Amino acid sequence: MEPKELFGNDYQEFIETDPFNPENRVEGFISRKPNEYYGALIITRVNGEDIHPQLIMGTPKMHYPFGVSQDDKRQYVFPRAGNVHIYEKLDGTNILAYRYYDKWQSYLTFKPRLRPFLVNGRFGPFFDMWKEIEQKNPLLLEEINRISLGLQLNLSFELYGARNMHLMKYDVPLDFALLFGGTNEGKIIPPF
Repeated sequence: MEPKELFGNDYQEFIETDPFNPENRVEGFISRKPNEYYGALIITRVNGEDIHPQLIMGTPKMHYPFGVSQDDKRQYVFPRAGNVHIYEKLDGTNILAYRYYDKWQSYLTFKPRLRPFLVNGRFGPFFDMWKEIEQKNPLLLEEINRISLGLQLNLSFELYGARNMHLMKYDVPLDFALLFGGTNEGKIIPPF
């Protein structure tokens, strides 16, 4: 599996230590292509050892259902659907729980959209905020492990609140919500 096959020219190589499994140095490629591969990873090495390349699908780029007409008005175009499920749109930071493997075992970790791992950085202390969410919800890691191992799903969350400010102002200081599950084949599983 070559990154160019899936991501075109819109990707970059990474070599990083996983902060949730600090004994692991992980190498691979991350897609920046704004489509179903947005934020997807191809992991090729763990701790200096080649592994069978693993595709980790991220949270895909969702496009708004409108274009702009000649008179600068939005033209909404919705795809045909048999059922529609509507959820509150939360504005925060997307956090993906996913598993990767070395030759012997699997590891649970977390990432924002365009990085292989969740870290504190110039855009915010996302690692610290997520650890705070874990501390407030003692069964969270156990449930994520159960679902990600048992159902082979990545889980997409939104980390939001007044301390993780974007366009919305929230009364809650910091919270999270499950958005959906997803397979590494690109299938989206609604939260219900």
